[in-house]
Amino acid sequence: MAKREVWGYADTRSPDDVWHSAASRDDAIRHARDLYGDDKTIWVVQGAWCIPSHFVPDAGDVADYLLEQMALDAYDECGEAAVEFPDVGKAAQSKLVSLLKEAMKQVDAWADENIKATFWSPIGEPEEIPAGE
Repeated sequence: MAKREVWGYADTRSPDDVWHSAASRDDAIRHARDLYGDDKTIWVVQGAWCIPSHFVPDAGDVADYLLEQMALDAYDECGEAAVEFPDVGKAAQSKLVSLLKEAMKQVDAWADENIKATFWSPIGEPEEIPAGE
């Protein structure tokens, strides 16, 4: 899924402050002028709406978590007898990652269908629009 374009505007350059969103650069400037006035410097930046599947962990991380959780659960239930569990070789771990890669495609699709990201990230540096422009 491609990221959708958005434009942000604010009365400060700082990424830590509140940035509002608009559909285009011209809209961002117009909305900023309406909000902050013509006598104030504003900042605009191009961005992209975030896509939920972007934040789904990759298959390697899921495999590591799965094996680690199996080890913790086995130790909790069986104690020291399970200290070496699961003893998985590189080939078996590689196969697990391959299986999870296929499954994670479905998780990505599920995330994009069911989770709404209401935030965006900037692309590049903010552009200063001086007062009166």
